[in-house]
Amino acid sequence: MRLLFLLRHAKASRGSPTGEDHSRPLNQRGHDAAAAIGRWLAARPALIPQLALVSSAQRTRETWADIAAELPDTATARYEPALYLAEPQAILESIATAPNHVERLMVVAHNPGIHELARALVGMIGARPAARLVFDRMLDKFPTGSLAIVAFPKIRTWADVAPGKGRFESFTRPRDLT
Repeated sequence: MRLLFLLRHAKASRGSPTGEDHSRPLNQRGHDAAAAIGRWLAARPALIPQLALVSSAQRTRETWADIAAELPDTATARYEPALYLAEPQAILESIATAPNHVERLMVVAHNPGIHELARALVGMIGARPAARLVFDRMLDKFPTGSLAIVAFPKIRTWADVAPGKGRFESFTRPRDLT
């Protein structure tokens, strides 16, 4: 079964040294939130991503670095300029390029694209009793640093990921971890 982790970058500073949006770094709250998500994943070895597709923006790269610092050295990253402020279709195109031996794939990107994609991919909700409540929370809002996990039990390749084919597994916000 393939697991897709959709992560919105953590909280960023309002400005950047260059004045460009692409160069905005994380603020301290963002660094703390990303590290908390990393620790949450590290405590669940079956949920540690094998590969992360990361937007080339400073805030997404820093988010991934803070998460990866908490994980064993099993996850690698591929920085993708096409993920910067990407629409859901562009994110899907990046996902389709992931090697098929990867079973746990993370995408670190931006809203609204990451939120729209998370909502579109889910065709069913997992069996846990609280899953519907958590799913509804994700539908409503996808705060910075939040992580949605969508399972794809019936696909053979990452190119097969499509709207409605996923099963909602979880949604974790940094504030849920404090």
